[in-house]
Amino acid sequence: MSSVRLSLSRTVTAGLLGALALVLTQSCGFPDHTFDDEAFYGTGKAGAQNAGGNAVLDASTGGTGQAGGSSGGASGNENGGGGTGTGGAPGDGGAGSGGERHDAGPVGKGDGSVGGASTGGAGGAGAGGGGPVDSGLPEDAGPTCDPGLTICAGACWDIQTDPTHCGGCFTQCSGGNICKDGNCVPPCDPGLTLCGGVCVDTNTDEAHCGGCNKPQCPANYLCQSGACVIDCGTFTSCVPGTCTDTKTDDKHCGNCQTDCTTSGKICSGGVCQLNCSFPYTFCNGSCVNYANDDANCNGCGHACAASEACINSVCTKLVENCQNGVDDDRDGKVDCADTDCGAYTCAAPPAAGWTGPVAVWSGTSGTGPSCGSSGGFPTAQVNANTGLVVPPYTCPACSCAPSPGMYCDDLTFVFDTSSNCANTDPWQAQAFTPSALNSSNQPICDTFKLCCSPPTAHSALLEKPLASYVHGTCTPSQATPSFPATSWGTDVLGCAAPPSSGGGCGTGGQCYPKPQAPFGSKLCVWRTGGPPAAGCPADYPNLSQQYYQTTDDTRSCSACSCNGSCGGTIKTYTDNNCTVGAATLNLNGTPAACTTVPGDTTITGGSDTRSYTFTGAGPVCGSTPSTLQGSVQPDGLITMCCQ
Repeated sequence: MSSVRLSLSRTVTAGLLGALALVLTQSCGFPDHTFDDEAFYGTGKAGAQNAGGNAVLDASTGGTGQAGGSSGGASGNENGGGGTGTGGAPGDGGAGSGGERHDAGPVGKGDGSVGGASTGGAGGAGAGGGGPVDSGLPEDAGPTCDPGLTICAGACWDIQTDPTHCGGCFTQCSGGNICKDGNCVPPCDPGLTLCGGVCVDTNTDEAHCGGCNKPQCPANYLCQSGACVIDCGTFTSCVPGTCTDTKTDDKHCGNCQTDCTTSGKICSGGVCQLNCSFPYTFCNGSCVNYANDDANCNGCGHACAASEACINSVCTKLVENCQNGVDDDRDGKVDCADTDCGAYTCAAPPAAGWTGPVAVWSGTSGTGPSCGSSGGFPTAQVNANTGLVVPPYTCPACSCAPSPGMYCDDLTFVFDTSSNCANTDPWQAQAFTPSALNSSNQPICDTFKLCCSPPTAHSALLEKPLASYVHGTCTPSQATPSFPATSWGTDVLGCAAPPSSGGGCGTGGQCYPKPQAPFGSKLCVWRTGGPPAAGCPADYPNLSQQYYQTTDDTRSCSACSCNGSCGGTIKTYTDNNCTVGAATLNLNGTPAACTTVPGDTTITGGSDTRSYTFTGAGPVCGSTPSTLQGSVQPDGLITMCCQ
């Protein structure tokens, strides 16, 4: 292409010519072409085919000019003339025929003396457009750009991506923005997409899910992997349209793919585990009880120390229980075999026929302790005694009284000179009527005649009353006996312990607490009755004192008995005045012994008259004393054998 000459239709100012000369000297990468700089002309808009268009005049204060309207040239690459422009130098107008510069139309009128250059409109295809401002310089047709590029400042630019000419020749992106699709936009990080001027992740953005032009996700949905899915919150959507708690869902445990039911397990905490029933909980592949599992006390993996045990979900320091048969403190020793059980002792079970073992106290009666002070033997099993004390006792005296209608018959006594009281052949019998003789119970002196046949010396006579006869009976009376209570000198108390499961004592032995003072330190067994022929059991070889649990009291008083008589006292005298030679005969209801009656020395022969007195006439009741019968004996014998 040959250079195009540009002729000016009018004279321009020296300043404008200087600017034009500067433009003409610059190169646009085409060394064999020169063209008018747009800085001078501005950018004109194409006119319509076969008609004049409006050319925009770009200047510092440029305005809009009216393009000419004559028919254009043939090529369509020519510059048409402009109409009247506001600001800048006046321009020539005129229609062009294409190919060469055409001057047509009236010269544009400029009403400003200061503004920038005016720009004529570009020629339309096959039509005449506005021509360039008449600068007096030859016209250059300009460069040719590849499709998609735009001429800006004499160069070709991609205004869709170039940040210095973004969307147009005069838009330059700033602030680090880039040009995309003819717009200045912020740059996006990798994985983000610019949508509506904003960088978004189309995999998760509900407004641009799957791409900038995709429909926005509906309410209660969110964007996952570029697709709209239901919003499950803390749950997971494993099945479209449903939400799953992967912490507890047996078919989607921990994730959507793990199915616990295939292995017969359940989902807990997002892990397939055994189905543990209360009080067991799944822990590390097995079911454990947090209440008593030392390795998992009150929580999975919470292990107690070696000297501790899990008791009621609490790690508790181990203490040996000396009566449960278990090595509680895990030192390899059980109960009585453990030094921790120094307050305990071993005892064998009682042999057949024996009872126990018991803790034993023995001491002064009435001073014994209670079983509660024995130290582990709370139940009284033996209460026994020894040293029985029986106080002395005298039975109540008997009293006898005459029964109504009781009386005495006449009394008779005889005299004999023999010395044999058994002789019943008297010299003379004398009858007395005590009630008649002494009704006033006062002594009365009376005489009687003692006839001796044959008459001999009247001395040394024997006098014997005959039995007195009592009519009626005597009535006895006696107080009820009140026997004094017996007592014991010594008591024994045997206290039993609850059944023991304590071990550490060898075959059959059991661990018991040691009895505390005042109880003895040795345990004992006991049986009712005396010791068997085999003696004490081998495990309890020491025979203790025998004790009794009760007494057998057979004490009583004999019954009273009465005997009635006609009592009184007879005194005989040798004179007739009841004064000389007194001899007393007791009438006590029993045969009297022979009584010697003094002789009357004054009489030498013939009859012998004497006197007598009688005192205490009437029936008399005598009694036999009541005597103690029976006794008190210890009973309920027990035998006790000790360690």
